[in-house]
Amino acid sequence: MKFIALKTENGKITGKIAFCCKALEVSRQGFYEYLCELTGKTSKMKKAG
Repeated sequence: MKFIALKTENGKITGKIAFCCKALEVSRQGFYEYLCELTGKTSKMKKAG
């Protein structure tokens, strides 16, 4: 997850996210939740649930 965050500048470069997640066999939702934890924000999924 940390590698993808570095390569995509914490999710700002969106074109690389799907490629990196697929190459490293990580879900995009998992990466999104990792970014939420990293920045201290809550994810939309956790608010709804």
